[in-house]
Amino acid sequence: MRGYLDPYSIANEIRLSRTVRKWASALLVEGSKDARVFRNLVDESACDVVQTEGKRNASGALNVLRKANQAGALVVVDSDFSRLDGQLILDPDVLWTEDHDIEGMVLKSPAPEKLMIEYDLKLDEFGKDISSTLGKGVMPLGYMRLASIKNKLNLDFKQLDHSKFVVGPPPVIDEAKLAQEILAKNPRCSHSAKDLIGMMQGVSNSSHDCWQVGCGHDMTAALSVMLTKKFGREIPSYTVERQLRLSYHPSDFASTQLCKEIKEWEAKNAPYGILKKL
Repeated sequence: MRGYLDPYSIANEIRLSRTVRKWASALLVEGSKDARVFRNLVDESACDVVQTEGKRNASGALNVLRKANQAGALVVVDSDFSRLDGQLILDPDVLWTEDHDIEGMVLKSPAPEKLMIEYDLKLDEFGKDISSTLGKGVMPLGYMRLASIKNKLNLDFKQLDHSKFVVGPPPVIDEAKLAQEILAKNPRCSHSAKDLIGMMQGVSNSSHDCWQVGCGHDMTAALSVMLTKKFGREIPSYTVERQLRLSYHPSDFASTQLCKEIKEWEAKNAPYGILKKL
């Protein structure tokens, strides 16, 4: 733990770093897992990757730095459902993931196929295209998360046991079992399982891109369930996430829209740099 973080402490950390490295840029990301992904992508001789523990802290720290005339800070945050809702905030120093989150970006790459090879599994062991299979498979849970936001249910999804409702292969979600698990982990919820499923279906739309709906953590958890079932021993989701990060190569990132936008930011904010030179 880094202790309590707020925008001022984050901005002060960046300013302190610049007393030693005057032209160091700062890449502000939401959490520790995001930071681990980006530390494999940035030029750490020229850029500090700073985890902020949330969008509010990231944008707040950016504003503190601006007021102090400190240039060279870039914020990259998860889009979550903002692209579906058309609620992206336009700011030249804030970039949003093109998919739901950073984990989704990793899962959309060749990394899952590399992981399958590492486990000596066929690439189509759990579905024809493992990335698309996972993305489409967890959409009901993504819609349940969205329904919780839209209906102000304040449901807690952090303690869900995905093995209770992920079935397959191919990995798909049993909606009835999902609703029961949510109620089990949210005993104060006053709605029935039927209510939750109705709300979930109410925000669903067949035109939606699965990469905007599905949460990357849910995809890795679903893959964890499949691997655990296949080998008869627990392969936890945090292990799968770690293996996917290790399989994600800078060349995978180079083809993303986010990479293009970071390069455009670099061109406008010289001499501050972010990415490794491939």
